[in-house]
Amino acid sequence: MSSHSFHTLPSLSSGGGSDACNMNLSRRRAEAVRKALVDRFGVPSSMLTAKGCGEKEPLVPDDTEANRQKYRRVEFVVQPK
Repeated sequence: MSSHSFHTLPSLSSGGGSDACNMNLSRRRAEAVRKALVDRFGVPSSMLTAKGCGEKEPLVPDDTEANRQKYRRVEFVVQPK
């Protein structure tokens, strides 16, 4: 990984609960991935930011179980420092 970039780990959740519940769930999911990258793979924690997005950035409509599974994700975003 370059010292000239940092990585944001946005996490999303499906609309199965309240907004606050979904935001908390997605924040915890992103933090778990961040922790694994640091603990298991030695990625410097200063290069990673965990971000919960709840259900704010849908890829598809939240109308079927198959589509809801697409919400339950953590993305890896590389940005300039």
